[in-house]
This record gives sequence, structure tokens and C-alpha cells, in this order.
Amino acid sequence: MIRYADVKDLKEILEIVSDAKGFLKENGIDQWQGDYPNADVFIKDIKNNNLYVYEREEVMGFASIIFGNDITYNKICEGKWLSNGSYITIHRLAVKNKYKRASVATKLIEYASLLAKSKNIKSIRI
Repeated sequence: MIRYADVKDLKEILEIVSDAKGFLKENGIDQWQGDYPNADVFIKDIKNNNLYVYEREEVMGFASIIFGNDITYNKICEGKWLSNGSYITIHRLAVKNKYKRASVATKLIEYASLLAKSKNIKSIRI
């Protein structure tokens, strides 16, 4: 089931972030190696109804799905976007280690796509 995240999910979300940081570090990827993302970032996502969790018996993964212009993507260094119309942005997508290869990330991205289609938005940036 995919649903909006709640503050009560924060502990599990931060555990998943810890898993993800370890995985990224082990693979030589410097993303998420500092204080980001932290509880404050997720609390803001929750308050803005941007954070979604994939849950069965427990939270298995999460993604921040944001509608509207994302200033992060106002400028790209090389190339160009395939479209310049409305889009949604997926940030902070992570899956608990024991659920990797269980299609959790795929299901979250598919859900984001359905949300976009429901608002007649044809582009996703991630």
C-alpha cells in the first residue's frame, strides 16, 4: 500500500536513510554522506503532503513526490529537458535493504506516474 507519510513513520524513514547511506558509501557514491537528508527535511515533506511510503507490515520504502516547479531543475549544466511543460519531481527515494529487489522503488515511481497522469502532467523529473 502506498500512502502519505505521517510523523509516526519518521523513525522507520530515518532507518531506511541509514541503510541507503551505508549502501551508497559501500559503492563509492558520495550522495547522502553528510547530514542530508535529515528529520527536518522529512518533517517538511510530511507537512507539505509530499512524502509517500510503501508499506505492508512495515514501511519498506519512501519517496518525496512534488508537484510544481522545482528550483533545483531550473538550470541544467548540459543538454536540455525533453519537455518544458508541467512536471512532477521525485526526490529522496529509498528502500529498506531487506526489500531491495522487491520492486518497491518501481511501485513508488509507478505511483508517481499515476499521480502525474491524474493531473494531466506528462513529465517526471528525478
